[in-house]
Amino acid sequence: MGQATPTFVLIVSDLSTKIPEPAAAEPPPISVVPGAVDPANFWPASLAHLVLPYDAAGSDYVTVAEVSELPQTGYVGYRTMSVALVPLADVDELLQSTASSGHEVQSNGPLPFVDDDGPPHRNGFWIAGIGREDRFEPVVNRWRGGDIDVLLPDNGLLMVFGLVPRNIGQADVHWDDPHGPVYDVVRVSTISDHQLPKEKRQRAFVEIRRDYLLEYCRIKQAAAVAFYYEQRRSNDDASFDAAMSGSDSKDFHLPGRLLNLQINRYADERGRQFAQVWGRRLVLPRGERKIFERDLPLVWPDHPGEMTQDRAGREDPKAYVNDLVLQEYEGRPEFVLFPKWGGMSYRGQWSVGDCQRHSRNYISVELRKLYEGCPSRVIEHWHRFAVPRAVAEADHQAAGIRHIGIRAEELVSAYLKLTSALVRLGERFDLSFEEVDIGGFNAYNVEYHGWCSFDSLVTLAKVAPPNITLDGFLDRVLDVAKLWEGIQEAPLRNMVRKLGIDLKTLPGARSLKLMGTLCQLATIARGSGYRWPEEAEQFVKQWKPETQLPVMRRLFSLNQLRQKAAHRTGQGFAATLASDLEKFGVASAAQVAGWGSAVDLLYDAMISDFAGIAELLEPDT
Repeated sequence: MGQATPTFVLIVSDLSTKIPEPAAAEPPPISVVPGAVDPANFWPASLAHLVLPYDAAGSDYVTVAEVSELPQTGYVGYRTMSVALVPLADVDELLQSTASSGHEVQSNGPLPFVDDDGPPHRNGFWIAGIGREDRFEPVVNRWRGGDIDVLLPDNGLLMVFGLVPRNIGQADVHWDDPHGPVYDVVRVSTISDHQLPKEKRQRAFVEIRRDYLLEYCRIKQAAAVAFYYEQRRSNDDASFDAAMSGSDSKDFHLPGRLLNLQINRYADERGRQFAQVWGRRLVLPRGERKIFERDLPLVWPDHPGEMTQDRAGREDPKAYVNDLVLQEYEGRPEFVLFPKWGGMSYRGQWSVGDCQRHSRNYISVELRKLYEGCPSRVIEHWHRFAVPRAVAEADHQAAGIRHIGIRAEELVSAYLKLTSALVRLGERFDLSFEEVDIGGFNAYNVEYHGWCSFDSLVTLAKVAPPNITLDGFLDRVLDVAKLWEGIQEAPLRNMVRKLGIDLKTLPGARSLKLMGTLCQLATIARGSGYRWPEEAEQFVKQWKPETQLPVMRRLFSLNQLRQKAAHRTGQGFAATLASDLEKFGVASAAQVAGWGSAVDLLYDAMISDFAGIAELLEPDT
């Protein structure tokens, strides 16, 4: 027997597969639409929104796939849409032809039938074009499992940009570009379950940032075209009835779409006029260079002309930026912030490190280091917050150098000083509490690793611009209150008991009241000349639970503010808020331009009080 001739199978998965075929029938002519002056542009009222351009150029995101039963301009119905990449040479024909095409993503599945003696199963996704063998590459892969539609971004798209997933909800995934980093490049709600009641069905969609889609179209040398099906119902559209001219159902072959209109003679609550359309719409006509190999024609204040890496290296210029630049990185665990200096780093891959705080609200940065080590998107981000040096100097003169980073560091230091004093106080009672038992932190570890490496501490240094809102201020109240609430009740309760206080005289006492009791006793001891805390038997006789101490006054007000921050409405909110704020030297009426100065006063007051309490409770030597 002779050797069998090998069989080669060509798998094509590029934008378009065109196989020679017999000449196809001519597409139908543009239909006549009774009552329409321009049939090619006719739309019934329920579908009139499709006249608008698909892509709103002012939007950061483009929807590239969707399954939705949401009403549109008041008309109930259904929409399914997928975007595919179409070679530039085929776009005009696809959009102008009256010939039909696919409107859904197709695949060899689910549950393909494969003969054991036949060829193996071949994966792939495509949208059928006008020609019998035309197949366009979808941006999103789709299939249906039972009554559930599944939408996922194409792996090729995700791979090109090196995107990584991040789960947002039960069925939502966002894809990030770690090279920027750029978050939420692709946003996906993956499933739509048609078994659920209509009001509970989830809109499934895939959205991508415009700049990334433009770049993808550029490298694919293609346009983005939406293939869609949509149906809507209406009742009183006169143009609809005119187009039907007495018929129950009519097809209209129009450029880029097939429109079917039907009249339901037995009208129900959904509407007697039913319109459905299969069509194609242009999303992006061509690509643009947006992501890869980008030049940065940036002009920095005080440095006329475009700044380049070479120029930055030669001139070693300095720029000044508003510290709002740091908000982009706050609350994201992959970044390490250095609030005292105004710098940050990303996963050890790059950093903006050559920074100095110039004033309360501005940071100076060395452009040579910025251009040498940072991705272009990071440079652009910092450039957006750049100001002339004169602006930073004016802020230095008006607001000084004390900024949120300094205040946060001093607040943390005062808090640790307080917990250390409590440890030493406990030792006098033979109570073996450690700092972490009392306040949640070990001072040595905080100093060794840096306070800004602890999530619950670095949040205290979030940027506090002068025009921060009242809600923003109340959020800071919560942050400071959470720090204070780290003081545990059990150690304080044991110390109060060791001092000879019957805890029945302090029913329901929590950390704040227990700390106040310790401060009351320490004040009596020091004022009466007794050793603190050894001579408790003598000074505890003078204790009066109702005594109010200046050093505790603002902590009680902080607690009141915390409750207001958690419940920001209600009768008398403004009046009682003003009363509590007065304890911190904050006048509500003076915060018209913003609550930034109130944040400063809040922090400064708590720094002083934490340090004052620590000094008061420090055992006598």
